Amino acid sequence: NNNADFIKAYINIGLKNEDSDIEKYVGLLQRGLIMFPEDGEFIKLKGDVELLAGNKQKAMEFYQEAVNKTQNGLIRLDIKKKYGIIPNKA
Repeated sequence: NNNADFIKAYINIGLKNEDSDIEKYVGLLQRGLIMFPEDGEFIKLKGDVELLAGNKQKAMEFYQEAVNKTQNGLIRLDIKKKYGIIPNKA
């Protein structure tokens, strides 16, 4: 879905910009998760938000869920390299 891809890219850029208003991106992320609750990239972004807020354990839970719900190799590799999380075997 092109709309979802645009939203994810916008949030991703915003979260990496230290001067940005994180709350604006959190609101957009929440809407994305409502529209696409099984989208692994949105779930990964939720983990990023939790990590920025200092909630490492909660972030790790979202990262594990994201790895298990996406086939996007770049998302999975990013999570694995940064956090050592690998997908659960189904």
